Amino acid sequence: MFGIVIIAALVLAAPSGRAMADPTTGNSEAASIAAAMQRIQRSVDPCGESRQVVALLREFGRCPNATYKINADTRVTRNLFDRPQGASPRIITWNPELRSELESGCDGDPAKSVQRDPTASLLHEIAHAVQDCRGLNPGEHEAEAVRIENIYRRAVGLCQRSRYGEEILPLRVVKLQSSRGGRCWSPSTIVPDDAVAHDDSRPRPQQRATRSAVVDESSGDRPN
Repeated sequence: MFGIVIIAALVLAAPSGRAMADPTTGNSEAASIAAAMQRIQRSVDPCGESRQVVALLREFGRCPNATYKINADTRVTRNLFDRPQGASPRIITWNPELRSELESGCDGDPAKSVQRDPTASLLHEIAHAVQDCRGLNPGEHEAEAVRIENIYRRAVGLCQRSRYGEEILPLRVVKLQSSRGGRCWSPSTIVPDDAVAHDDSRPRPQQRATRSAVVDESSGDRPN
């Protein structure tokens, strides 16, 4: 079966790693998955949180509670982690070509938008899979998945996300850095002395909006 345990190998999992590419995935799709995983592993966050991503990948590859598969499908319009109750494997459905708009406003410019990035989207869904492995309901932890996604986005110079659909997420999901390359900070904390007080080169999310928890069996990179 081509591509079996390709993900477990890439995340340096032990032989018992439980993450894999869908065995029905063709050569080009499996190559897309492998390339995306390598980009995630090699990314370096200027705010120093790349180790969290590496730890997440290891956990994804070694989950003792469930098996996870990644299915690359260029037909889908939304990336999704599906966890049917009592079923295994759990499925990440990922479009390696999807680059549609996620939210308006990018780097302080309201005329620009935050776009999906396929690699960042895959990391978002892997974060949900790890939440599931920990016994959590991923649908209740979208802010954390976006925070993890933003680590990769910072590393490769992409706009960070501050929303999930229409929901304004907690300020902690974004880390800012001064235009002079100083240390990073969260918008929810005091701006450090070496930062530019009103640096519009970085996103500045607004206050969090309230949202009732929704318990479902699937989680995606944005609501339907």
